[in-house]
Amino acid sequence: MHAVIISQPGDPDVLKLQELPDPTINDNEVLIQVAGAGVNRADLLQRRGLYPSPEGYRDELPGLEISGIIIRLGKNVPDKWRINQEVMALVDGEGYASLAAVDYKMLMPVPKNIDLLHAAAIPEVFLTAYDALVLQCGLKRQDKILIHAAGSGVGTAAIQIASRFNCDIYGTASNNDKLAFAKSLGLNHGINYNIDKFDDYISNNTNQLGVDIILDVVGSNYFEQNINSLSIMGRMIVIGLLSGDKVNLSLNKILRRRLHIIGTVLRSRTRDEKIVLTNEFSVNFLDYFYSSNVKPVVDQVFSADEANQAHAFMENNLNTGKIILDFTL
Repeated sequence: MHAVIISQPGDPDVLKLQELPDPTINDNEVLIQVAGAGVNRADLLQRRGLYPSPEGYRDELPGLEISGIIIRLGKNVPDKWRINQEVMALVDGEGYASLAAVDYKMLMPVPKNIDLLHAAAIPEVFLTAYDALVLQCGLKRQDKILIHAAGSGVGTAAIQIASRFNCDIYGTASNNDKLAFAKSLGLNHGINYNIDKFDDYISNNTNQLGVDIILDVVGSNYFEQNINSLSIMGRMIVIGLLSGDKVNLSLNKILRRRLHIIGTVLRSRTRDEKIVLTNEFSVNFLDYFYSSNVKPVVDQVFSADEANQAHAFMENNLNTGKIILDFTL
């Protein structure tokens, strides 16, 4: 198989396309001929040597989500999965390759109205957003919600999930073009963080009541404004630390307003936890891709041998939605 490897920790140019031995599968796995692999910020950290792979996976081979076609079945794989079926999956690592061995319990069928290549943009961001908002924060209909990085992969997924709950959705982004696109997905209130302080905006637009849920990927730089933006008994879930992990924390507002602050990661969870999440999402949300115009948002597709360009594109914050590596070329 051909695979994108990290030749040494460093800048995007350390990514190299090489030939590696084909993976083998066990009785509970399928072998997938990969069409697309989603690019995620965790991959950027892994490339710099800052995010080790889970045990049993190679640090030099990144990749957390794939789409493709089943070409081999382990003997314990049930009949619902078959040769030539189009599937997508969250994987523990090694997704930047033309072949992948995947536990059948991690598989999701590609919705018939979604392009196979673009389906690689679904697993990581939609599972992350669904888990954070619905399962951990208890998202309910007509909640007020703030989504940071509204134009990112997770942001565009979170907006579409919250829209299905008829929420009042606020979102931040670095420019008005990203906010305009996010509004086409269901964002109600766009906040350009280069122009407005989002806590002031939310206070002025909620009669000083705040929002019920905040989905945060930024970390330290937004912490104080996030606290100011939450309603009584509001919930903030932190899924990323783009600006760092250190805060000067006053507990008074958290105690007085009975706030809930949740931290979460997906990659380091056990296989069993990921299987449970995949099943929850498949049962309770996947049908929206058929019936409700929910879609993966893909900004750019790069060929596998352009992985360095894909990483540079994301590091420069140029994407609205997802970036995909194409392994069909």
